[in-house]
Amino acid sequence: MRNKKYKWFLFMMIIIICFTVVSCSSQNVKANQSENNSLSYEGELEFSGLKESFSIAYNDIFLMEKVTASVHSVTSTGEELDNIVSGVLLENILKEHGISQNDFESIRLISEDGYAINVPKEILSQKDIILAYEFDGEYLTENEQPLRVAIDDVRSMFFVSNLVEIDFSAFVDADSNEEGNKVIILETAINNLPVEDYNYGEVIDKAVKVSDLFSTYRSNGQHGIGFVASDGFKKTETYEILLKGYLKITGEYAPMFLAPDLPEGMHVKQILTLDADEVTFVSVAQSYNVIEERTIGNQTGIKLEKFLEMTGLDGDYYVFTAVDEYKVELSKESLEKGIILIDDTFKCIVKFDESLPKSAAISDVVTIETSDGLLVVDKQSDSDVIVKESDSAEWIITVEGLEDGSFDFSSTKAESKLECISLHTERSKNNVKYPEDWNGYKVVDLLSFLNVEDFNSLIFIAGDGYEVELLNENIDEETILAILKNDKKIDDNTVQLVQNTKFATTWVRDVAKIVVK
Repeated sequence: MRNKKYKWFLFMMIIIICFTVVSCSSQNVKANQSENNSLSYEGELEFSGLKESFSIAYNDIFLMEKVTASVHSVTSTGEELDNIVSGVLLENILKEHGISQNDFESIRLISEDGYAINVPKEILSQKDIILAYEFDGEYLTENEQPLRVAIDDVRSMFFVSNLVEIDFSAFVDADSNEEGNKVIILETAINNLPVEDYNYGEVIDKAVKVSDLFSTYRSNGQHGIGFVASDGFKKTETYEILLKGYLKITGEYAPMFLAPDLPEGMHVKQILTLDADEVTFVSVAQSYNVIEERTIGNQTGIKLEKFLEMTGLDGDYYVFTAVDEYKVELSKESLEKGIILIDDTFKCIVKFDESLPKSAAISDVVTIETSDGLLVVDKQSDSDVIVKESDSAEWIITVEGLEDGSFDFSSTKAESKLECISLHTERSKNNVKYPEDWNGYKVVDLLSFLNVEDFNSLIFIAGDGYEVELLNENIDEETILAILKNDKKIDDNTVQLVQNTKFATTWVRDVAKIVVK
């Protein structure tokens, strides 16, 4: 009886084991079949911008030689990610068509939702680009299918999902863009453009149109635009896309490129430089994040020589031009004595130490260019600084007797540096009073601007040689260099020394020179 029960038990166990083995085998077969059948996606991947463009069905790509690799990436917030990806090498696809990714300066990866990014030469020449369909052993999610780009040790912005096109047109890489011959200070350029409100998240910031920036400061270009951010991020973008966008100039991440219909991943934050063919736009404010500072007097800015080195502008001489067209030309050696900064009024200022004349300082700088050192000048000092006043300057008064040489004080300098005030006088002549209203600049403000703190007297010399000497105690807040008389310009756009005195014995017409004693 026991033998029968044992045999029956043994028989049943054999049946159970056999059933389990068959069932497991069946499940494995189904899993394999499922794996083979799940890699299916309608449509084709476009390879455009080639002499002979082509497309490949996604299902054909899935059947190509599979590669698996570890990739490391960094997100825009600094988070580091590590993944195991499987897919097809882009290089293997290109080789079948007689080309290589190394043949191109840049390629553009385009997602179905419009997100696009250029892959620069430095990546194309050094790294494998995997068109992946698996991440960490799992197939891509519906939003990522059919392919997601994977490249080792790059920013995650290159991991384009939902890949529909690879464009091989001749985009210019941010590092390979031809060296420009002019630097434009972005803050100054923006100050002279129409400003609009821009809704960024829940904040209303200010922005300017890129099309306004380009039409004002550069010719229309055919190449891509190269961005470099202050955190080292580099990106190129097409000229057409840039023209549809804005530069956000206030608030978080400014200056920042963005557009209402542009995917967020295509925005560029904290722009340091923007290469656009023959010019390079540079943010002085963002330069503080990457360049050492230097203090001159009571102002701190970034080292001028390092600033120009960063822009790629290289020459033996440089011409700095202000918005009012006032120009200063400097030798390369002089740069180590200077700083560039953005002041409280958002003006760009270039300033030098006491070894250079005060005329070297320039405010509201808009452009910097290399030169041959042969600038046509109105005045040249004994140093390596050459100054040229704006061609539109209405008048120039030479100030002599300063510690560091003479200084040409012009109408353009006065407008940008000093406050124009009003003065009412009632001078007498032959017992007749002549009430007059004047507008001009305080002499004490001019002295302050020139850092003249201690002097005995000032000699005011007219164009015809007539001169008047005023002692220190005779120069007060109502001693002005007048440019308007009763709301009209003085004859021949000249300047007149005026004081609020009963008699005009100290007044000087057509002031041409001031000597500090």
